Amino acid sequence: MTARRKWLIFVTSLVAIALAVMTIGGIVMAADDGGATDTTTTPTATKTAEQSLIDRICAIYQEKTGTAIDPQTLQDSIAQARAEARDDALKARLDSLVAEGKLTQEQADSILSWWQARPDVLNGQGLLGGQGIGGRFIGMNCLP
Repeated sequence: MTARRKWLIFVTSLVAIALAVMTIGGIVMAADDGGATDTTTTPTATKTAEQSLIDRICAIYQEKTGTAIDPQTLQDSIAQARAEARDDALKARLDSLVAEGKLTQEQADSILSWWQARPDVLNGQGLLGGQGIGGRFIGMNCLP
């Protein structure tokens, strides 16, 4: 097996794990009571349900493949994938509004520019509609 093929298998496995973590994390967060933490592994430090899930996935992957995945790197990759998915959803929504004639291309570009330059304090705080971009972005439901 060539090094390139091994690398491709590793990257594909990592992407599959990231997708599984995002899916399971979404289910866990949807069922989460809002502030519960898991303190079963470390009595002095609290872990979120999502972090515990990521740690467990990394452990299972290492057991099955013998290759360790850094949980922080995996969590950062998941956060990046979520951000990219939000950006793609916003672009698609703006494109559809332009196609429907509800926005001009200049207005869509302005919204997209603002979104990409927004302060980090707005990320994940529920300040932009609380449900993400999928049709609940502030102002999207009240456009003409």
